[in-house]
Amino acid sequence: MYLFGLYLEKHHTLGLSILFNTFNAGNFGRQRRTIRVRGLRLYGKYLLFQYSRANIVELSTFIGAFEDYLENNAAKDLSVLPPDIQLLLESPLSLNYVVTMGCTSPYDDESDEFELLLQWLEYSAGHFYLLKRSDPELFHQFNEIVSAVLIALLEDDKIHPDCAYQVVRVLKSHQVSVPEEVMSWLQEIYMDNANHTGTNVIDTPEDLISHIHASGIRNGEDFVLLMMSELAMLPAGGITQLLSIVSELHWYLDAAVILLAHQDENVRVEVQDFLQQLPDSEWSKLSNIKYLSLLRYHADVSLKADLERWQRLTLRAQKHDENDTEVVEVQASMPDGQDTVVLMLLLKRDTEYSVWSGMLRLDLGVVDGMYRPDADMEEWLQLKSMAAEDVDSMAVSLDYPAKVFPWLLAVGQKAGTWLDIETLMLLARVPLSWGQPQPVRLLDVIKEFEAVPSEREINQVRSCSAMILNHPITQTWFEIDLPAGCKTVRDVINKVYLADRTYLAKRLVLSGLLCRYQLKSDLLADDEKLFMLCAYDLLVNDLKRKKLPLLEQLAERSLSAMDEKAVFLATNKLSMQPGHGYVLKIELNGVSPAVWRRFTVSNKCSLLDLHTAVQVVMGWDDTHLFEFQKGRTRYSPDFNGNVDGDIDNDDEGFDGLAAIPLGSLLKKPSDSIHYIYDFGDNWHHTITLERINKRDCLTPIVTAGKNMCPPEDCGGVPGYQELLKAYKLKKEDDLEQLEWFGWDEEGFDPKVFDKKAVNQRLQHVFAD
Repeated sequence: MYLFGLYLEKHHTLGLSILFNTFNAGNFGRQRRTIRVRGLRLYGKYLLFQYSRANIVELSTFIGAFEDYLENNAAKDLSVLPPDIQLLLESPLSLNYVVTMGCTSPYDDESDEFELLLQWLEYSAGHFYLLKRSDPELFHQFNEIVSAVLIALLEDDKIHPDCAYQVVRVLKSHQVSVPEEVMSWLQEIYMDNANHTGTNVIDTPEDLISHIHASGIRNGEDFVLLMMSELAMLPAGGITQLLSIVSELHWYLDAAVILLAHQDENVRVEVQDFLQQLPDSEWSKLSNIKYLSLLRYHADVSLKADLERWQRLTLRAQKHDENDTEVVEVQASMPDGQDTVVLMLLLKRDTEYSVWSGMLRLDLGVVDGMYRPDADMEEWLQLKSMAAEDVDSMAVSLDYPAKVFPWLLAVGQKAGTWLDIETLMLLARVPLSWGQPQPVRLLDVIKEFEAVPSEREINQVRSCSAMILNHPITQTWFEIDLPAGCKTVRDVINKVYLADRTYLAKRLVLSGLLCRYQLKSDLLADDEKLFMLCAYDLLVNDLKRKKLPLLEQLAERSLSAMDEKAVFLATNKLSMQPGHGYVLKIELNGVSPAVWRRFTVSNKCSLLDLHTAVQVVMGWDDTHLFEFQKGRTRYSPDFNGNVDGDIDNDDEGFDGLAAIPLGSLLKKPSDSIHYIYDFGDNWHHTITLERINKRDCLTPIVTAGKNMCPPEDCGGVPGYQELLKAYKLKKEDDLEQLEWFGWDEEGFDPKVFDKKAVNQRLQHVFAD
């Protein structure tokens, strides 16, 4: 769709020309965005770790992945993107590559291939937008990189104008800043040559109106949903002219008023100027006065006086609110580690369904609303299924949004969060009280549902408070960025959770409300009281010397998360540096005589390859579970940023270890890591970095060692010591045991270590 053609020079005058694609007959159903739920995954504070799993790759890798996807996925449906492609696109670095591919695309801008590329861009930009919520500073840094890419492409004359237009439109719709040089270049292209793209052009207002009718647009909401991503692309004056043309349609005033909530300030200013010029009598055409009422709560101060006047004019025309929309069903999740609740509503008006989905943020208010006015039950059921799987959402009564919307809208006002257009559309369909911001006192909310607890009740709640963390989404309740000096669990409790008690209390109260209003009353009935009274205890009582299982577990998770963040940063740094040889000494703990090896690997050797090397150099058979430990963090084969580090050595769980280089954990001589093998015999090893060589070592090599490794399944350290004793004494009662382990063979000696044989084995194992 193009609207830069709105202002084109014709016969030396400013004329009207709108490109045919925008309102091509029958296109509205295809162009209308389907409901997307940003954040349906558990995006909590571990979002950063997802970046570490997406290795820094070359542009050619993205191009290859896209071409392979075109070849192997005829459906071309984003919902069936394979996990590896999703992971590739979820990294903020991916946006640079997809933008480059889009702007320089060899595919025609109206082709199926380019449409799919735009879907990839939508997916990548949508995840990039999440970064703005979680880490605004990092978002800004990556945005600068995107801007630099666009400018470089423009300077190298590598941008395809038609494709670049659509790429920029997607970026702006996700609030990604685009350099003014690029915007000016695009505007100049389309103003200089109306027929630049060779696309059919609509020459008259009548043609435009005709195509709007043919496109299936029925009301102001339809028009805004189709056009809002285009409006920010128009040159100055374009919006005024567009609204003037559609003013003959009965819904034009609804569309103009809704656009007062547009995220782009230039759009809002031009719409306000247009509305100020309307005669008073025109306000009788506004079909829903709720838009004005809601905007009075949420719009810029500069709009307030105009909104009051327009509301009076509409009321004078005896326009009343029409509450003919029924809220059929509500789905909600518990808040995640980023204080985010996924909320979804199914609405019905007459025989038509509509769907709204969005996120409630305890720090930002209501954000990322997505509204679909012509949804059907199949879409709703699919959305419910996704939410239940990804964020453990559940059905709640209408009392839940009635309670939390005013609270979170007040939070948004304080945080300066703009009420998005699609949330405005929802609030115009539900009781007006939902859209009236209302700050809350957490203690008032708690006391509304729970009596003031006795000391005995509080003690009982404290003892079982950690049960809260049994809920799946609470696995994201930890902090990455801890204050300076947080080295112990108590440090984190005092400096994070007790320093600002409302921080966790808000999360607990919102979770308690979900338990209160969920429709399967037997499912979370007991948890409501637990959440509410934990919040009460946190807000009211002196807890500095109390034992608090909930806070202790949260602090443990946060310390582990901080360690993992350090690994992530070190991994990225390491990927941009040349490799070095690491001289390691591995010792088997607790045995005598000592069993040890000295061997060299690359600092870029992954933990998975290190495990393989250890198995060979020590002489183990690799038939049992294993894990590495560094500080508080455990790295097992299913490691994927899970701070609890559950162990499950299945064949599909090794990707996490393969992504972690040894150099991200051991950085200087004397640094060490622990390796545990066979959780029955429980063999503990200490791996110490002794020296760093300038020269890399791509194939591990053993340089020294002492004593043979214990046999598998001999009973751990005690069993091994007994076996050594039996070997030394060779009593008749011990012969069967020696024979079982092969220690009775002629020439056998447990003190032998065959360095040559081990190196041959390493050469064979690491040959590839």
